[in-house]
Amino acid sequence: MTPLEALLQIKQMFAEMPQQPVQAQEVEVTIEPAEVEYKEYVLKSGAKVKIDKLEVGGKVMLVDDAGNVTPAPAGEHELADGMVIVLDEASTIVEIKQPEVEEVVPAIEEELKKKIAEMQSELENLKSGKKKDEEKMAEVEAKFSKAISELTDVVVGLIQTPSVDPTESNKQNFNKAVPSRDSKISTFLAKYARN
Repeated sequence: MTPLEALLQIKQMFAEMPQQPVQAQEVEVTIEPAEVEYKEYVLKSGAKVKIDKLEVGGKVMLVDDAGNVTPAPAGEHELADGMVIVLDEASTIVEIKQPEVEEVVPAIEEELKKKIAEMQSELENLKSGKKKDEEKMAEVEAKFSKAISELTDVVVGLIQTPSVDPTESNKQNFNKAVPSRDSKISTFLAKYARN
C-alpha cells in the first residue's frame, strides 16, 4: 500500500464517522432517607430486649446476662429512649406509645428539606453543565474531523509534488521565472491556512 492510498483510506474513515452529537441520557435520582433498623433495644430498667419489628405485631424477647432469650412478660415496657411498648400474653406488641417530643423535630425537618433542595439544585446545575460539555465536545469533534480532512489533502498534495527538480532545464526559457519547490509548498500551505 502506498502512502497516498493509506492517507486516502484514513480520510475515508474519518468521513464515514457519524457527525451527530451524542444524545444526553436523562438520569433520575431519588433521594430517600435511610431507614435504621434496630434488632436489640435496652429498657429503661437496663434489661435488654430483642424485637423483630418495632411496630404493632412485633415479637419481643428478653435477653438475660448470659444471652438466653425468653418471651417478654405482658404489660407496658419503657425503652431507654422513652418509647413505651404494650405487650399481650404472647409477647406481641399491641400498642406503641411515643414519648412527647419537643419542637426540635420541625427544625430538623426544615433543615433536611433545605439540604434536599440544595442537593436537587446542585444536581440540576450538574445536568445543565453536562449538556454544555457534550455540546462543546461535539463541536470539537467536528472541528477535529474537518482538520484531519484538510491535513490529509495537504499531505496528498505534498506526495504528488515532484521531489526532485529536472536534471536538464529547458534552455529556451531564459527569461521565464520558474518557481522553486519550496515556493510551491509555501503557496499551497498559505492557500489552506486561510481556510
